[in-house]
Amino acid sequence: RSNLLTPLQITNILCKIYASPSYKYLYNSLPIAGRSGTISSLCKGHYAEGNLRAKSGFMSGVRSYAGYVKNRNNEMLAFALIINNHQLKSSAIKAKIEKLLEAIADL
Repeated sequence: RSNLLTPLQITNILCKIYASPSYKYLYNSLPIAGRSGTISSLCKGHYAEGNLRAKSGFMSGVRSYAGYVKNRNNEMLAFALIINNHQLKSSAIKAKIEKLLEAIADL
């Protein structure tokens, strides 16, 4: 809770990594939407399934995701989102995040 990175800072880091030779190692280590890890149930039946890769984070009242997705124009996008102090049930916040991640893939 005392980490003070913003989503913009995380996205900037992901963009810098994308331009480095180490990118492929990070990319290949990330869970795949609809297929693996903590995002295995996200984006099923959507273009982002099998395409979006992200690290998730969970704490009481906090959800976060950061990673990469190729959009429908075949452009690689880096993203990060952090939702703090939400009062929603886990399933409700997950559904809202899923819609947001799918919207990013549709850009």
